[in-house]
Amino acid sequence: MKKGVAVFFIGLLITSLFPRQDIFLSLLDAKIRTFIGQVGEDTLPAVKMLESAGFKYLEMVDPFDGGPHYGARMKDVILIKNAKLYRFKKGRTRKYKEFGLVSRGHGSGFRVTITNYKTTSKFIFLPAEAQRALETEPHMQIKAVSLPSRK
Repeated sequence: MKKGVAVFFIGLLITSLFPRQDIFLSLLDAKIRTFIGQVGEDTLPAVKMLESAGFKYLEMVDPFDGGPHYGARMKDVILIKNAKLYRFKKGRTRKYKEFGLVSRGHGSGFRVTITNYKTTSKFIFLPAEAQRALETEPHMQIKAVSLPSRK
């Protein structure tokens, strides 16, 4: 089965699980209503991570578990907002002092890896492993966003 066909059928399956009529919350037990849209103690760290990345509560709930639904405009996502554009330059360097997400392309040609790297004002230098992962070519546009370094 082709990937596009599989995705289509998965989408059909998921939408078939949604209720076709409105759900009247007032008909649910009062105890259950108190949990709708609430963040569970176990998922609080995930919410803090989403909020620190620029996501916000959208005043909607997940139809499967009743939890809060978070989202963000692409331009508001911190990693996207802080990404810088470089040109890939092949070369060797002794020290890759920066660390973060490095990506290239878009759509089906999108590639991303987490790696150490070195930049100048215009160019980015990558270790061989990252070059292979991204399938780089000289002067290709590469986006990079710094992350806290690994210890």
